[in-house]
Amino acid sequence: MNNSLKNAFPIVASALGDRLGVQVRIAGTSACTDGSVIQLPSLEWTDPALHGVAWGFLAHEAAHVRLTDFGLVSQIAPYSIRKAILNILEDVRVERELARIYPGTRFTIENLVKHLIETGGFAPPGKDSPPAAVLQAFLLFFLRSRDLGQAALAGHADDASRLLEAVFPAGMVTRLHGLLSEMPVLDSTRACLALTEKILQMLEEESEKERSQEESEERSQEEGEAGAAPAGDDPQDADTPQGNEAAVSAGSSKGGRDVLRAVLDASDDDLLDDPFEQAAALLKREALEHPGRITLPAAVDPGAHINDIVRRAAAESTRVRAALQGMVQADRMDRAMPGRAGRRVLGHRLHRAAAGDARIFARRDTRRAPDTAVHILVDRSYSMRDRMQIAWSAAASLALALEGIPGVSPAVTAFPGKNERCDSVFRVVDHGQKVMARAHAFGLPADGGTPLAQALWYGAAALLRCRQPRKLLVAITDGEPDDEQSALDILARCRSSGIEAAGIGIQIDIGHLFPAQVRVDEIGGLRKAAFDLTRKLLAPAAPL
Repeated sequence: MNNSLKNAFPIVASALGDRLGVQVRIAGTSACTDGSVIQLPSLEWTDPALHGVAWGFLAHEAAHVRLTDFGLVSQIAPYSIRKAILNILEDVRVERELARIYPGTRFTIENLVKHLIETGGFAPPGKDSPPAAVLQAFLLFFLRSRDLGQAALAGHADDASRLLEAVFPAGMVTRLHGLLSEMPVLDSTRACLALTEKILQMLEEESEKERSQEESEERSQEEGEAGAAPAGDDPQDADTPQGNEAAVSAGSSKGGRDVLRAVLDASDDDLLDDPFEQAAALLKREALEHPGRITLPAAVDPGAHINDIVRRAAAESTRVRAALQGMVQADRMDRAMPGRAGRRVLGHRLHRAAAGDARIFARRDTRRAPDTAVHILVDRSYSMRDRMQIAWSAAASLALALEGIPGVSPAVTAFPGKNERCDSVFRVVDHGQKVMARAHAFGLPADGGTPLAQALWYGAAALLRCRQPRKLLVAITDGEPDDEQSALDILARCRSSGIEAAGIGIQIDIGHLFPAQVRVDEIGGLRKAAFDLTRKLLAPAAPL
């Protein structure tokens, strides 16, 4: 297991999702999207190259989540040539637009394309491939090479162009290139669908043209045969070069019509696999072979609860806050340090002037305020059922007290989340939100197990996204996690990533998990415990 959280797959994936403006869920073994949330599998990496696959897949799907009209796409029957062409056009459009907003995604997706090529993806069709696959391959390789600048596909694009010209009538190829000149100005899914319809209409027209030409040639041939000399009388018979040319020409026309109809009537067996489905399959295979030990949970809103926990905690936290602010102000206070110049003389250093030491003036030295993000985790497992009132009071008092300190950003998360599952947590207060504005979210009852490791994952990921240089994770728990070793592993990775962790044990010592911990046995002892822990955490040189 990677000793650092900063480069851990779930946290990096979530951070990338935030940067791209999409929600990422790390769970299960599948890589997919429902149009609003992108799911990536929980992985314990063995092949670093798969990082590039995941980031490229995430960027590609983020482009769709942000820019694709999924309602419009869902109206098109799957496994049809219409859907296949639209997918290619829309993929190119959304990736191009996302790269304008986030230029780095261009290289991220191109790295995925390179990996797929190296592992057998983006394979060009052979000369015996169905015509629909030949057309698909040309659109896929040509547009990605030309419009997205994916140089790794340039050779594929040249091969696909030659195959297209060999298989399809020249008139169709010329008209197709003319239609594809519209690609750079397409600005919506609907515009891509309109171009798709134009391509299909062009194929219909070219098919009808080939049919008309075929009928005309058949009539000409019949008329020629009726007026021709008996066989053997004319040296220019069917075995001559001229006769072969006529036969080839007629066959070419008939073949062109068959090719075009084959595209328009293509079944799913005639179509190429979506290359990004190949990427999803790679991730799924890795997840099945090397699953992650734990899952980064998703955050859900707990809804409103009628309680007065925050109101009652406010009165208690006022005293704690005053004491903490006094401590912080004392830390920030200008301290008189000896200097060689100044407006005030330090009387206790005057005797040093006789020894030639000119440092007898007061020089101010200002210490920085704590610029800190604190994430509080509240254990609401069933084993906490008789302790929840104390736990919620501790969380509310601590969050309110921290909120009043300049430079400190608190957040509160409860675990487990909905349906007693360990793959979600309840978002009580996010960093940057006011505690009183989220008072309705406090007070959830005890329920489910104790997925402390997953909750630590979530809290650490949230802290790594905060701008504050100092990051603190505080767990309020009874110290009985479902998987103690995983929890210890995550805590070790927190330390390696510069995240300090501490615990508040509710009616129990939790030193086996958190070396920096305090115990709270009743609400009456909360103020002192919260103050002691917070002072320990916020003191400038406090070792943990």
